[in-house]
Amino acid sequence: TLLVVTIVTFFLSYQQQGSSITSECLYLGATNVQPSYFEDCVRAEKKRKGLDKAPFPLSIHPLSEPDTLYLFTDPLEKTAIRSLCFQFGNWGKIEAFRKSVFQFVLTQSELMPALLTEDPDLKFTFQDLREVSAGLLRESESGNIQRGLATINRITADFSNEELSESVSSVEAAWKDLSLSPQRWKTFIPTLSWHGWNTQYADWLSAVIFRFEFGKNDANRDVIRTISSLLPNTLLFTGFGILFAFLISVPLALWSARRAGSKREKATGIGLLMLDSIPSFWLALMLLMVFADPESLNWFPSSYQPYASTGTRIWSMVLPILTFTYGSLAFLTRSLRSSLLEVYQQPFIKAAQAQGYSDRQVLLRHALRPALLPIITVLGTVFPVLVSGSVILEGLFNINGLGYTILKSTLSNDQNVILAIFTLSAIMTILGYFVADILYGLADPRIRLTNRSGE
Repeated sequence: TLLVVTIVTFFLSYQQQGSSITSECLYLGATNVQPSYFEDCVRAEKKRKGLDKAPFPLSIHPLSEPDTLYLFTDPLEKTAIRSLCFQFGNWGKIEAFRKSVFQFVLTQSELMPALLTEDPDLKFTFQDLREVSAGLLRESESGNIQRGLATINRITADFSNEELSESVSSVEAAWKDLSLSPQRWKTFIPTLSWHGWNTQYADWLSAVIFRFEFGKNDANRDVIRTISSLLPNTLLFTGFGILFAFLISVPLALWSARRAGSKREKATGIGLLMLDSIPSFWLALMLLMVFADPESLNWFPSSYQPYASTGTRIWSMVLPILTFTYGSLAFLTRSLRSSLLEVYQQPFIKAAQAQGYSDRQVLLRHALRPALLPIITVLGTVFPVLVSGSVILEGLFNINGLGYTILKSTLSNDQNVILAIFTLSAIMTILGYFVADILYGLADPRIRLTNRSGE
């Protein structure tokens, strides 16, 4: 299960990882920058981040696509290549066209200094030419490519430079060759490619298993240290929220089960059902508007204040903990109440009542332990919540914890942080269910962990 979680998470985060590469390098369209500088920058950046390797040992792709598509880190460029492969199915011709376009951009850079010396007014013309040329590398619509080539022809006609004209002719010839040589049947044939074990996922997994290292985040800080610095805030609020939810829900469920069918119990059940239907983020907003708005009651701070005095800090925790608590309170109470009422129908409860035990004794000594099974099941899901926190609530109350970090890392595509948090959540989920299995046997004598021989 853990392996599948890491594979799926790594695959999903890999789909967007290229966007952070090109933004750190010089833009290809800048008229005063050699395109080779951009390529060198991207190459060095990919090597530093390990992106010059295939993502997984085995990949499946259409026969029309190259098995080295992972080397293209610009998402727009990669999308354009896939679209061209789908339209024409001839990667060899597509690659030749792209090389001719890039060679044309290189030719512009080589000729630009001499031509600008003769006529400085050509600077903006070169800028337009560079933008149109670079745009062809990210374009896949045939009509747009044709219009781009027509624009290039119109602009280069003013230069009267033989080398530039030959380069343009090479681009046009490559495009014509591609257009007249479609092999779209390759698009519908899946192909398996083996990249070996020296891949991004294998490197990441071996570092996690043998060194417990998750790499560095976008700020070049160690991911584990980053998580360790944020985990206390998340544990503080999720821990107290879950603790209070259990402390309140168990007595409330016992009271409801003993008074099942009474008017007060029915009113309590309706209230719990309504409470369970309210989204936590909506309740958090209402609490902030009523109790933290300066124009309203203004009883509590609107955000968590970790660096204030002890009293102020505790006071700023009231609204967040209340919101963290209520989300589980109603569900736990209703689940335990239903379980208690179901246990009350069992024969051993009838036998205990027949022996003269009071309702309180029957409830606490005979019904409570087997009725705790649904609560134990919920307890198994608590472990990952302790690690991941709540994305929305931490954002609303300005809590610098892992939940809000998940949101920021997802928006900024900080791959290593995302992988680390979801992997730790998966580990905690497995640990939670393991603990729940042990508690099942302690809560209900009828459940025992045995081997095949019954021992």
